[in-house]
Amino acid sequence: MRFCPNISTLFNDIPKLTERYIHIVQRKDYRFDAIECQNPYDVSVNDWKELISNNKSLKWILINSLPLYDQTSVIPSFNDYRQLVLDCTLAYAKALNVNKVHLVMTDTNNDSDR
Repeated sequence: MRFCPNISTLFNDIPKLTERYIHIVQRKDYRFDAIECQNPYDVSVNDWKELISNNKSLKWILINSLPLYDQTSVIPSFNDYRQLVLDCTLAYAKALNVNKVHLVMTDTNNDSDR
């Protein structure tokens, strides 16, 4: 069995996602060869591409989509949803060579709508 760290939640003492990525790459004793990230959108696609090209590339297993639950007021139609969420998520998935995306549709911590 192999483990895959989520750089959004591990190594919180390291402030930036890019620094966490480099930390995992440099620490051979961790023996991670893949990662996942809940919110890669804090870093631009071009910055991720540059970082990956300058460092040993870890396999990206999973990313989350942009969260929809905090954007419902600005997304009146599916076409707007596609433009605001899906197109951006697809751009990141392609850049990071990810083939699995978790679509975040609702805030599971919010019981007010149930």
